[in-house]
Amino acid sequence: MAMEETWTRGYHLIMGAYQMEQWLNAYLKASGTDVEDTEVSEDRQIMQVLRNAIEHLSDARLGEAVARKDAANTKWKNPSIDKLPGGALFLGFGPGDHEYVFGLVEVKWLFDAAKRYAHVDTPPEMLDFEPSDIDFENMQYGYDDGS
Repeated sequence: MAMEETWTRGYHLIMGAYQMEQWLNAYLKASGTDVEDTEVSEDRQIMQVLRNAIEHLSDARLGEAVARKDAANTKWKNPSIDKLPGGALFLGFGPGDHEYVFGLVEVKWLFDAAKRYAHVDTPPEMLDFEPSDIDFENMQYGYDDGS
């Protein structure tokens, strides 16, 4: 059961990060902002290859612990799975699985990317805001609570 949970969480993280990028690009285009592809980090590149490999996993040959290109599949000309380290997607557990998704993409990098996406239109002066900065005793809500 733990392997399925780890695999499913990894799948959700990778596919969610990809979808976040797609939504961000659509938002920026709709708001008239130039979409720049400035970040080409190693983590981002491997995440894109990993996402493509996962998306086309049904075209792969599944083994006990890895998925590889299926040589019998002639329609799959340049599979992303070949671009992964070792030409395979590891389907099991490995050291550091709690720090890396599929042993390849750092979870911290995904978390930091999500934070950047979440604050894409936040004014710079609000980026350091913490809930503890709120002075609840002096807040005015604009209504009479009857007291």
